[in-house]
Amino acid sequence: MEIARIAEIRVSPTDLDESTPYALCNWIELFVGTALNEAGYIAAELPEDAADFLDLMRYYGEWCNGGHQACNGNINDVDSWRRASRLLGRMNLQDRQELLNAFIEFSIVNEDRVNDLYANDEAQAARRLFDPFDDRFWELERRDGSFDAILYHWLVARPWLVVDPAMPPFSMQAIRASIPAHPSAQDRRDKEMRRRAAENHGSNLATLQRLRDHLIGRNKT
Repeated sequence: MEIARIAEIRVSPTDLDESTPYALCNWIELFVGTALNEAGYIAAELPEDAADFLDLMRYYGEWCNGGHQACNGNINDVDSWRRASRLLGRMNLQDRQELLNAFIEFSIVNEDRVNDLYANDEAQAARRLFDPFDDRFWELERRDGSFDAILYHWLVARPWLVVDPAMPPFSMQAIRASIPAHPSAQDRRDKEMRRRAAENHGSNLATLQRLRDHLIGRNKT
């Protein structure tokens, strides 16, 4: 059986407006997210680097919303950060990759410290911990230009990004209409539901065991 895959992403000429570079980046992020999360594809069935671009845009989008503190609080997914970092390396953006790697290491080492500050109503102190990473990001913005423009030019150079005058401008409706469901989509959804159910079951058992141990220990005193 032929392996189903998406070999290209077709865009209309109006989607290549260089004056709003973030728009194209955002639409490609939404396309890839729809293919993975709704249509049933996996990363290997998408164009090269497309899935990792989704992770890079998640990082950048959170940074735009609230700096590295927002990245830490709203993503908290080390594997996603690392995929984004590896893509930065393939894009030859070593300074930005080094920044992201430093942020990843800091987030891992200081996870308990950050959580304790929030738990003790010291949110401002927690946010200040991430200021050096934001300062470095802004230094790179001033030196190299805006990151969304860098991502835009990287995208338009991808052989899998095809300009098609017959395509309607990007919209969620157009994205969904352009992505056929993967033949194994339902099987993959069922498998993921079973995995999550097993994971939740294991977590519930662990919670019950901790409660049992606590009660037994209390009764012994």
